[in-house]
Amino acid sequence: MLLFITLMLTGCDPGRTRIYSTNDCLENYKPANLNSIISSASKYDSSYVEITGFYQWGTEATAISNSKASQYENSKVWVEFRFAIVDSLEKNRIGDKNVFKELSGKKIKIRGKIHSEDRGHLEQYAATIKNVCYLEIYNW
Repeated sequence: MLLFITLMLTGCDPGRTRIYSTNDCLENYKPANLNSIISSASKYDSSYVEITGFYQWGTEATAISNSKASQYENSKVWVEFRFAIVDSLEKNRIGDKNVFKELSGKKIKIRGKIHSEDRGHLEQYAATIKNVCYLEIYNW
């Protein structure tokens, strides 16, 4: 599986948006409001969505929420990235920093499939977005 990495607006300026995407990320992903998914996850079950929010990573946590600040897990969606995205993030990191720790707190846009019955670690989250094949990282 190939992975395309695009640095928006040419150059290596760390302040610019970075995009990671697999070449098989071909479903018809519909933009969705994260609050709507959190409040009505079953309505979005098995839907291919594109959502924007803040990535949060920590001990037994990988999630997207509407806020940089820590929130209750049931106000977040658990995130499962495809291996190709994780592999690319690790190959493009600087030094030996943990890529998820570096990503934590940043605004991101992701595409994946909602699973309302899978509610993440200890079933505490509103839903899970699986097979995330697109990651856009905003650095502003």
